Amino acid sequence: MDAVNQVTGNTMAQGIGAMSSGAGGSGSVGGFAYPLVVQREADGAITGTLGAWMMLEALTARTAPEVATPPAPARYGDYLRAAPDVRRKPRNYFAKKAQAPMFAAPLTDAPQVQRLDKGEGFAIEGVSPSGGEDWIAVRAFTTGEALKWGRLADFYTH
Repeated sequence: MDAVNQVTGNTMAQGIGAMSSGAGGSGSVGGFAYPLVVQREADGAITGTLGAWMMLEALTARTAPEVATPPAPARYGDYLRAAPDVRRKPRNYFAKKAQAPMFAAPLTDAPQVQRLDKGEGFAIEGVSPSGGEDWIAVRAFTTGEALKWGRLADFYTH
C-alpha cells in the first residue's frame, strides 16, 4: 500500500483545487486554460495569462528582467501546436533517485515543474518518444489534458 499512497500523494488534486476555487485568497475569475502562465511583471505585479502560447510576444514585452537566459520560445512551437504521441501504458512509475525532475514538456531544457524523492511516483498516462528518448506522461491536473513529463530512464515500475 505504500507505493499506492505515494502515487496518490502526487496527483496534485488538493493543491490545484484550492487554486482554482481561490481557497485562502482570491478566486480565479477567468478559470484555467492550458497553458496558464503566471509571471512577475516589470512593475513587480504577479499576473496570469490563459492560453499563453498565443500571446508570447505580449508576455515577453511585459516580463520582468530575466535571471537566466531561457531557451528560445520557437523551440517549443511544434510541441505546443501538435498533440504528443502518447502510447497508453497506465501503470505506476517511481523515481529511481532523489530529485528526479518532472518537466513542462518532454525536453530536457523545458522548465522543471517538480522534483521527486527516490521512490515517489505516479500513475502515468503513457510513454512518448521525444528527442531520441522515451518520456513518461503524467496528468498535471485531475481534469483536462495538461501533462507533465519525466525521462523514462529516471523511473522504474513493478
